[in-house]
Amino acid sequence: EEADKYDKHRVQSMDSIVELFKYSREKGLILLLENCIDDYLCNSVTELLEFIEEIGEPEIKACLDIGHANLKDEVISGLKVLKDRLVQLHISDNDGVTDQHLPPGEGKINWTLFGTELKKYRFNGPLIYEGYGGLKGIEKFKSKMIG
Repeated sequence: EEADKYDKHRVQSMDSIVELFKYSREKGLILLLENCIDDYLCNSVTELLEFIEEIGEPEIKACLDIGHANLKDEVISGLKVLKDRLVQLHISDNDGVTDQHLPPGEGKINWTLFGTELKKYRFNGPLIYEGYGGLKGIEKFKSKMIG
């Protein structure tokens, strides 16, 4: 019964996303889907890519939430899995257990390795800072990500 509920939710989500995609295309926008956490759809980068590919619209792109990816140990592999669809990154840090939205460097993410890997894929999309800490957090974000 739980599997049926999940499948129904998945189909409803896909139908809604197709409608959102059509609308966004009419308006000249790009529709992005993000890796989620817990029991939601697309709670891993692999599931996100499979979900997008199953929808069948090559113009639907991906946003990799680094904090969410860290909870699944997918920070580096997420870049590789989503590389052809990746157009935006959400940046925050955490302890690998809960989604804390810490400034970079205050959690367990290896930002040096992440930056090295990111350069390999020549990513040039927006980096959206989602951490706490106000201006202090933004300064940490800039020092970790920009140098």
